[in-house]
Amino acid sequence: SANPTNNLEEIINYFGQSGNIGKYRFYCLLSYGDQRYAEKICKLGHEVLGESFKPVKKYLNRIEYANYISTIDVLIMNHQRQQGLGNILSFLFLGKKVYIRGDNSLYPFFEENEIKIYNTLDLLKSKDNNVVSYINSETVLDNIKKTEKLISWDSIAPQWKQIIT
Repeated sequence: SANPTNNLEEIINYFGQSGNIGKYRFYCLLSYGDQRYAEKICKLGHEVLGESFKPVKKYLNRIEYANYISTIDVLIMNHQRQQGLGNILSFLFLGKKVYIRGDNSLYPFFEENEIKIYNTLDLLKSKDNNVVSYINSETVLDNIKKTEKLISWDSIAPQWKQIIT
């Protein structure tokens, strides 16, 4: 979303300094949130990443969004607060590599559930962003199974039953 707490500038500048810009496409959802901030990010993204920066400013319906995320290989979430759990779970279920900040409250949640995610803070310290897209097939399959179990009706129903009763 177009929210300054997502720390999008940090990610854009990191990849801009790498020299590998043409190797990647940078999709940035800016269809909701602070539209002045969205314009600032669009300007920065185009200045730093050039043609590789692909902002999405149009709201996508559920089917369009599902098709859209299925084409993306890596999700990088750089906010410090809990946000985007549905997106994160969707990407994991699709076998995608997911980065979230180690200081985000969701990070230990995924560790506790033994789902392999990657730390955005480690990425930002790294000089080699070639590791961004690589994820081995064993990790992919393991993440899919564990995410499916986590979001299954058999897992969710007892939790809601406790809340409702």
